[in-house]
Amino acid sequence: MLIILGGLEAILSFTPVYAPDLVIAVLWGGANGLLSTTITTVLMQSVPREVLGRAFGALVTLTTITAPLGALVSGVLATAVSLHFVFLGAGVMIAAPAIGFVGLSDPPRPAHQIPASP
Repeated sequence: MLIILGGLEAILSFTPVYAPDLVIAVLWGGANGLLSTTITTVLMQSVPREVLGRAFGALVTLTTITAPLGALVSGVLATAVSLHFVFLGAGVMIAAPAIGFVGLSDPPRPAHQIPASP
């Protein structure tokens, strides 16, 4: 999913007209909704119940902090370099971690979820 989001972000850097950007924004929103649901599900399954509230609190805090920070950084970068490179760089930064995870088949499980050997 992150590869798709990164690809859509990179495509935004190449579109000179507004209509394709609107379609990409709608696709981005749909993919982002799927990713958000997936992250929430994985967190609920992998974090122990005792610290689940803290884990979600940390996730919400980081998400809330990064939104204005990203706007600030991208705004400063857009004045320093072309907006084309800002969108292209954002797409690469979104897709790069996902490419690193492509070879992983199953995420590591916490110790409390590993079945005991007989």
